[in-house]
Amino acid sequence: MKLINFSNQLAAGPKNISLNFIKNALSDPLSEDFIFLVPDIKEYKAFNDTERVTFIHISEGSNVLSKIRKAIYINFFLMRQVSKKKQIKSVLAFGNFLLNKLKGATKVVLLHHPYIVDDVLFNELPFIQRNIELIKRFAFKYTVSNVDKVVVQSDYMKKLFVKKYPRHESKVEVIFNPVSECFNLQRNKNESKLKTEELERKGVYKIIYVSRLYPHKNHEFILRLGAYIKSKNAPFELLVTINPEIAGGSEFLQSVEDSELPIINIGEIAQEELIAYYKNCNFAVFPSYSETFGNPLIEAMYFSLPLITPKKDYSVAIVGDYGLHYKEDSVESCFSIINSLRLNPEEYKSASEYSYERSKIFPNSSSWYKQYLVLLEK
Repeated sequence: MKLINFSNQLAAGPKNISLNFIKNALSDPLSEDFIFLVPDIKEYKAFNDTERVTFIHISEGSNVLSKIRKAIYINFFLMRQVSKKKQIKSVLAFGNFLLNKLKGATKVVLLHHPYIVDDVLFNELPFIQRNIELIKRFAFKYTVSNVDKVVVQSDYMKKLFVKKYPRHESKVEVIFNPVSECFNLQRNKNESKLKTEELERKGVYKIIYVSRLYPHKNHEFILRLGAYIKSKNAPFELLVTINPEIAGGSEFLQSVEDSELPIINIGEIAQEELIAYYKNCNFAVFPSYSETFGNPLIEAMYFSLPLITPKKDYSVAIVGDYGLHYKEDSVESCFSIINSLRLNPEEYKSASEYSYERSKIFPNSSSWYKQYLVLLEK
C-alpha cells in the first residue's frame, strides 16, 4: 500500500499536478492500493473513495503557526498512525518535507519550493519571511537525510540541489512536470498556422502571464510592461491570473486601475477554463525570477504561443536556448521582441512552431505518473 501526502498542495501549480496524480491512481487497475492525505477543499472533495483508493481530508492552516502545527501532526502522528494500521510499503510527499522515518517504507519527496535551495531568492527576502524560510530549510535538510529519493522538476533545480547537498547527489531524480491531462485533444493540429492567420487579422494582441502572485513571480514587471505599452499606444493587452485575496493581489489590481493600464485580470481559474485563453492569446510572457519548473511555460508552448522569458537558467532549462529571451527586467527588450513578432508573421510562425515542438519533450500525465511509481516500487 502507498501513502501519498498532498495535504499542503494548495497553490495552483502544485494542486494541478497533485490532481493529475490522483486521477491516474483512480484509473490505474494494476497498481497497489493508495491512501491520500489531501486538503479539505472543493477540488479534492470531488474524489470519492474506491476499493483501492482512500482519501483523508485535512483542514487548511489559517496562519503560519497553524500550518506548522498541521505539518507536525501529519508528519509525526497521522502518518505513523496510518502506517501502523496499514501495510505501508512506500510514501510520497509532494510538499518538500517528509519528516517521519516510517522504517521499512520507501520514501520519496518532491522539492518544488525554490527558496529552499536558491540562495539568491532567499537572501532577497524581508527579515520575517527569511526566518520563515529558514525553518523550511531546516525541515528540508532533515528530509534529505531521511528519504530515499528527492525529485526535482528540472536540470536547473538539480544543479541547485547538488550545490547545496553534494553528499546526497545520488538521491536526486529529475522528473519533468506533465502537460495537464485536460489539455489533451484541445489543440488543433494546424495551431501554428491558425495562430499566424489570426495574428494578421488582429486589432488588439493578447499577451498572457499565468501565475499566482508571489514575490519571485515578478508581477511588478507586468505593471511596468503595461505602462510601457500604454506609453507607446501599442495594440497589446496583458492578461493575468490574480487572486485578489492573496497577499498583494488587491494592491496589484488597484495599481492597474489607478494607472488605467492595459491589463485584464481573468482570476485564478481552473485548468479547463484556461484552455480558451491559451487558444485566444497571441503571446505568453513569464518574467519570474526563479522557478522549480513553471507549468505555464509548457502549457503556453503546448498551445503554440511564442513564449518570451528572461534568459535565466530555469527558463533556458525548460524553454531551450531559442532567441525569445529578453534582457532581464528590461521592459524595453521584452516589448521589442513581442512587437517584432507582431510585425513579422513568418517570424511569428517560426516561434509558434518552435513552441509546440519544444512542448513535445515533456511527458503526458500517464507517463509522468508511471515515473513516480517506478521510484515508489524500488
